Amino acid sequence: MAVAIVPARGGSKSIPRKNMVEVAGKPLIDWTLEAAGAADSIDSIIVSSDNEEILEHSAIFPKVRAEKRPAYLAEDHTSTEAVINHIVETTQFAEDRVFVLLQPTSPIRTPHQINDAVELCKEQGASSVVSVVPTHDLYWVKGGERHLSPSFNPSSRPRRQDLLGTQFIETGSIYVFTLQHWNQTKCRLGGDRMVLMGFPEETRYQIDSPLDLFVVESILKNYEDIRGMV
Repeated sequence: MAVAIVPARGGSKSIPRKNMVEVAGKPLIDWTLEAAGAADSIDSIIVSSDNEEILEHSAIFPKVRAEKRPAYLAEDHTSTEAVINHIVETTQFAEDRVFVLLQPTSPIRTPHQINDAVELCKEQGASSVVSVVPTHDLYWVKGGERHLSPSFNPSSRPRRQDLLGTQFIETGSIYVFTLQHWNQTKCRLGGDRMVLMGFPEETRYQIDSPLDLFVVESILKNYEDIRGMV
């Protein structure tokens, strides 16, 4: 069994009240709390927030323990790792505990996928598991004020279909890690054995802008039809 950690700050510059904004008929955070609550691999859910509305709303869900975070962990620059570390340091956990980080802004996931990620972590003896999707995008990386470098050789430009299965992006949807790994690294990823878990393409979308909100809502409203097309 694993502990789900759901970080849900109250403030958002791009979308006011983002974690509570209605998406496909329910508050955004509900998609994560419902999936975690229905996952057999999750026995408790810790919602960390600075916002009373979020805390009171989350507390009505099964398995949820809503915890108010300190103000210094609710700034724009606050990292998710800092929030996780606060939870680990203020709560007593068994040494063999496994954690699942579920970000509300990546709501396209199922209870079955959560279970599979936890099971993969245990079967592989992994220190961490991260959900990814293959991508055929061609990237340019900024290496200086006026310098950009491509992620490919321009003189032998790859076909996009040739890139599938060779490069991946994080979905932001599911991260699994052990307490032992966390105590050693204070990081959700990495460790002696980090495992990538392939997820469906639609899970890659995260809500960081109004356009993202429109895209994710469209996917959630038509999820069954989308799954039937692939």
